Amino acid sequence: MKSNLFRCGLAVAGVLCAQGTAFAELAWEKTALMVEVEPGQKKAVATFRFTNRGAVPVRILDVHANCGCTAAKPAKAVYAPGESGELPASMTLNDSSRSVSIQVKTDESSKSDYALSLSVSLLEPALMNPRLLFWKVGEAPTAKRVTLKLRPNVSIVDATIPGGAFTAKLERIETDQVVVWVTPKTTSEKAQATLQLSGRKADRPVELKGFLRVL
Repeated sequence: MKSNLFRCGLAVAGVLCAQGTAFAELAWEKTALMVEVEPGQKKAVATFRFTNRGAVPVRILDVHANCGCTAAKPAKAVYAPGESGELPASMTLNDSSRSVSIQVKTDESSKSDYALSLSVSLLEPALMNPRLLFWKVGEAPTAKRVTLKLRPNVSIVDATIPGGAFTAKLERIETDQVVVWVTPKTTSEKAQATLQLSGRKADRPVELKGFLRVL
């Protein structure tokens, strides 16, 4: 009898030991996401995906962003071993909201929380090359060009340069390409100005800026 009890005690200890070594772990597909947004867009939405790679269920206790502009919440709290889930995050865009961090707190014994990050990148209506034109003092004041590769449904209709130190001429090369020829009035002294380009994408206005220098 004593021998049987001893063996039984060993078996129970083995089970407890096995349970003690079991762990939960959320493996994230990506912990940092970048979302491209259009000018004037009010909200950026992204989804963090994860899987419980551990041997026991894991509970998400709390999700907290360091900015009130961002909300994130999983569909449920508990995920079984091998189960996958998603954490949608929504960022309200303003002049200061470009990147936020999100802390995910769980009941895992091996790790208390996870650090995620969500960033936005402004998708400009056209690719401008170059963005800076310059002439050296004393150089011939010849025209130099800025090439604009337009994104779909974008049109550039006007090019202006405040200040009078430079002139601009807009030339359409192809449906999706525009060239702006910029000429300094003189290169006898240093000067600087901003090339202002305006147009439309679908039903909203778009703007681009380039920079001009006589150095």
